[in-house]
Amino acid sequence: MLLHTELQTLRYARDEEVVITGKPGDVCGFNAKHTGRITSHGLKYECHNLETSISNELTGTHATLTIAGGALLIMPSLLVP
Repeated sequence: MLLHTELQTLRYARDEEVVITGKPGDVCGFNAKHTGRITSHGLKYECHNLETSISNELTGTHATLTIAGGALLIMPSLLVP
């Protein structure tokens, strides 16, 4: 299930690899507390087996999140203007 707003898209993911796309500087983050851990590549503040990264941003046009367990992802909006 995806929840879209003009600024962000929220998505639940479990035990998978997710590619987040956007523009450099786009805000993103995740919350996996008590259910999972995430490792990232392509974020300003890289995450290595972390539960929470509420305020982060893309350094390029995409970032890869490797999710072990469950997590709520906060991504740049997937809505087309």
